[in-house]
Amino acid sequence: VARIIRRARRHPYVGKVFRQGLTAIRDEILARDPDALPGKTSNHCTFCWYVLSKSIYSLPFSCAKNPRTGRVGLPMVGQPWTPPD
Repeated sequence: VARIIRRARRHPYVGKVFRQGLTAIRDEILARDPDALPGKTSNHCTFCWYVLSKSIYSLPFSCAKNPRTGRVGLPMVGQPWTPPD
């Protein structure tokens, strides 16, 4: 469990959610583009799904975007990810 939490804290998106909350993610998105989000959501899971699957939140590592589908995805447990050089 400690390793999972340590890795999550270092992740660019998950770490920011841990440290600053989803409001910080929302504020960052809206500062770049006030029309990027369609409106309120009923829960936090939908918010995360939306911003990550629609590539609204820019993840700073190359493995985030699947070249086949164009969708953003986080690595599954056990799959490595590496920040860009």
